[in-house]
Amino acid sequence: MKILMTTLLVALLCFSASAGAAKPTNIAFASKQKTMFGGTYYVYKVGCSNGRRGVISGWNDKKKWCVGEAKKNCRATRLKAAALVCQ
Repeated sequence: MKILMTTLLVALLCFSASAGAAKPTNIAFASKQKTMFGGTYYVYKVGCSNGRRGVISGWNDKKKWCVGEAKKNCRATRLKAAALVCQ
């Protein structure tokens, strides 16, 4: 019985720790931009559950998503890049 209670307590603590992390609540299109070399990227505004706000950009036909408007700190999906803004 003690082992079962301990296991449940550990599982509950792990779940509650991840549930408290800030998450993106809103991702909205802001603009379509061009680089000086003629490339195109898309800018999105991100709102987070902790009140923080930021910007992400989609590059290479939205196959690469970066925090800010530069090709730095990039991820493969829009949601993962938005999660970086919220941390």
